[in-house]
Amino acid sequence: MRSFPVIAAALLIAATALPAAATSGNLTWTFDQEKWHVHADPASGCYTIAGQNSAATVLFRNESRRGVILHEDTRCHGPSDFLAPKRESRFPARSYGVL
Repeated sequence: MRSFPVIAAALLIAATALPAAATSGNLTWTFDQEKWHVHADPASGCYTIAGQNSAATVLFRNESRRGVILHEDTRCHGPSDFLAPKRESRFPARSYGVL
């Protein structure tokens, strides 16, 4: 029974040492409904897609298997909106976080 805590600790260390896994699927967005941008299989993390003084997205689609948090400001700051997998949003985003 003494080996269980050692094995559990080793598994915990190994799990935290692994790089962030990419999600399968695309995130797509547009600033003008004409030109679309695609982020294929994004890894977990924060992504800035527009400058603070630039136009925000007018439509954002989550075609992946993970949730995404859309942020009105850059660097995943400011007001936010959760976007579930396989959904779209008209929230004005300048950055997003992949969960």
